Amino acid sequence: MTDHEHDEDEGPYPVTALVSALWRFSGGEPFSDAAEFNRRVSQYHVDITDEDTWEPDEVALPIPRVIVKWFGLESPTADEYTDYTLELEADDGARFTAGELLLKLNNTVAPRLKDADHAFFEGLFLTDDPPVDGVPVYEMMQGS
Repeated sequence: MTDHEHDEDEGPYPVTALVSALWRFSGGEPFSDAAEFNRRVSQYHVDITDEDTWEPDEVALPIPRVIVKWFGLESPTADEYTDYTLELEADDGARFTAGELLLKLNNTVAPRLKDADHAFFEGLFLTDDPPVDGVPVYEMMQGS
């Protein structure tokens, strides 16, 4: 399964990433153990689809760094969402696996989505924003 779309004619970056990954950023908890995180994501896939389709070792983004736009709550009592931007770097300095990318996203955004309606991950999509110092900008789609 390829979880990103990349057409060389459209540019150097995949237009999507992790679009088939199922996850909910609820609970607000960061994970320090990648294996435990991947077990939880696998179980979430089974809970939703009756199949374990999670492939954490698959390359999700063949780039060393990524900027991600997303939105969350500034505090548990906040009524309105706030826009955020984060930058991630691949552990190996070359590419992100699905497990690494979703874990890093979870550990950054989960605390601000703990009490949010839009806590369901729906993939990353390349924006029209120009790369920042050579780093592409993606938007994280969030469902409720």
